[in-house]
Amino acid sequence: MLVDPDCCPPQVAERSAPRPGETVKDCKLLVVHDDDDLRGALVELLTSEGFPVEDANNGHAALEKMKAGYKPDVILSDLLMPVMDGFELNRQLKRHETWSSIPLIVSTGLDLGADHLTDIEAILQLPFDTETLLARVKSACGKTAAS
Repeated sequence: MLVDPDCCPPQVAERSAPRPGETVKDCKLLVVHDDDDLRGALVELLTSEGFPVEDANNGHAALEKMKAGYKPDVILSDLLMPVMDGFELNRQLKRHETWSSIPLIVSTGLDLGADHLTDIEAILQLPFDTETLLARVKSACGKTAAS
């Protein structure tokens, strides 16, 4: 099993089959999460689906990776993390000319409502299942490719 069953539904550990003719290899992802096990499980799942994936353990580390030259097409981030949380990561991305158009998908166990999360591509309410995650990521990748 890829994840701790206490933190996520068992569906996160399931791998969905790639659809015929579907390619995701050109959509680079950055997974930002402070929980090492969950971050590792997400990286493993998304990599098994064909996505090129990098990861960081907080928003500051994600920005440093991007300053060093990594330009993800989509960022999947936890909302509540130490050092720099998803709220501040979103603010920093929107202030940067090159990064402001990168779709940000956030995951949270909090019920914040859409008013608190402006300029967010999608909100994944914990717990979420594999199909929902993959659908949101693929949708965001499609929007990146279209722009």
